[in-house]
This record gives sequence, structure tokens and C-alpha cells, in this order.
Amino acid sequence: MTRRTAGLASAAAIVSGIIRYAPTAQDGEPQPDWSVFASGRTAEASLLIGADGIWSATRSLLDPHAPTPEYAGLYSISGIAEGIETDAGIFNMTPRGGMTAAGRWSCGTRTGGAPPFTRTGAFIHLAAPGGKVWWSAQVACPAQPDLALTDAQWLHRLGELHRHEQLPTAILEATTELHRPTLMHKLNAVPVLHNDRIALLGDAGHPVGAGQGASMALEDALVLAQSLAAEPSVAAALSAYEAARSARIARMVKAASDNRDAKTAGPLTRRIRDLVMPLAVRLFYEKATAWLYTHDCGELLTIRTDGDSRASGARL
Repeated sequence: MTRRTAGLASAAAIVSGIIRYAPTAQDGEPQPDWSVFASGRTAEASLLIGADGIWSATRSLLDPHAPTPEYAGLYSISGIAEGIETDAGIFNMTPRGGMTAAGRWSCGTRTGGAPPFTRTGAFIHLAAPGGKVWWSAQVACPAQPDLALTDAQWLHRLGELHRHEQLPTAILEATTELHRPTLMHKLNAVPVLHNDRIALLGDAGHPVGAGQGASMALEDALVLAQSLAAEPSVAAALSAYEAARSARIARMVKAASDNRDAKTAGPLTRRIRDLVMPLAVRLFYEKATAWLYTHDCGELLTIRTDGDSRASGARL
């Protein structure tokens, strides 16, 4: 398998979990490596990409002492409600104190003045087809919750947590379908992101949260493809890939950490946040987030059969 196509190999199989990996050589020349997956499938390529999420098996191949995920003090739970009137096309985040008209986000722009967090974390909802409402709650909880609770017990717990917020209470009471909770995790900085034949991509190397995990992984994939097309070897491409992504990823990780801390803040910090945030959002939000939403990764190079690299016009 050639260097330029090797990056596509193993992507589907890797989620099954790597159980064996071996770099091979013949007459002093590097040969394609092979991997055996928990499913029994084998794959051979010049490059192994670990795009296998926060619980990455590839990460431990690179570094047996790599950090492991830790519970972040938050969990997410969601559901579907019926019979609740809500405006279409608006992503609603319920502010503290049960105010239901303010604090909405529409197409990424804040239109109200109240902070977008409840006392327990964050509660969001939006209109769905068929008169339904999709909702999700991120709940601050220092100790891991008991995931064995029944749906009725979860709804009761959420109802208690949001009893001071009018609209979340109504949505929870009208819920007809509950999606089981997901624990949110954090990961310390990963010191080894690649070697000459293996690279981490997306949450495997830098779980960011804050709703940006998929977008960061897509950016990683494009920049890695650019590097593989432009550099003379896999090893050089992986070094270029890390250099190109490191500053942006570090900034995103910091933003995600701040976002998480805001949802798990203590009473005094919450009070200060609630006083400052309305003014800060109105005056500085678009400028402060421009680095995230206006970033251009450039064009994806197309590799021709004669080895020439040309920009394809596809951008991210």
C-alpha cells in the first residue's frame, strides 16, 4: 500500500480495538506494518491512524504510560418531549432562575441577557419535527452517578435538580423518551501524538468537548492528508501534521476546560460569572470566538497517478 493511500487503511477496523501491532523490515528497508484487531481482522499499511476516540487503544501503543480518561464531574442526559410549544429554528439554553424568554441562542448569536447555565450545569432544547422537543441536560455532579437508575428515577432526579427552572421542569414532565446518561471525561495532555508510523487523530489525541470534538477531528484529517501529500515521507508528514495543529488544538483544549469549569463552578464563582457574562457576551462574543469559527484549513491536495500534487478546491 502506498504512502499516499495508507492513511485510509484501518479506519473502520480500528474501533474494534487493536490487540497486536508490528513494524516490519526487510533488507534494512521499512515495510508496511500489520495490525490485528479484536474482531480478528488484520490490516497492512504504511501508516496506522488512531481515530478511535477518548478511550483510544492506539494511544497506549504509542506510549504505554499515556494518560487515561478521568471523570470530569459532569454527565449528559437527553430525551424527547411532546406538547411543549417552542419556537422553531432557535437553540434554547435555559438561564439561571427559571427565566424562559431570555438567554436564547439563535444561529450562534446571543439574543438575551441572562447567563446560559442553570444551577446544576446547562439545559438546552430545540423544536423537532412532528411537534416534538429535543432536550439535553449537562449536570454537574462531583461523584459519578449511579448509571443503574431506571428512566423514571432519572426523570425524578432531573426534576429535583431543575425544580427552580420553569421551562426545564415542564419539558421533563412532558418527556416521552429518555436517552440514557453519558459520563463526560477529561484527559491530561497526551505527550506522544505520533511516531514514524502511527498517528493519533481527533479525541484519541486531544479530546476537547465543548461541542467541538467532531470539527477538530475533521480539521485533523484534512491537515494530515495535506501533510501526507506534501512531505517526502510518512515520518516527515506526521511531524508537519503535529506542528500545524498544535497551537490551535492547545487553544481549543483551554477553551473547553474553561467551558467545563463554568458548569462545575462553586457558588461564589457562579455569582461572579452571572454578573459578568451578559455584558461580556454582548460586547465580545463574536470577536472572542472568531478564531474558532472563521478558521480555514486550506485546500485538500489531490494526488494524481504520476505523483503530482494539485489543489482540489475542497476546503474545510
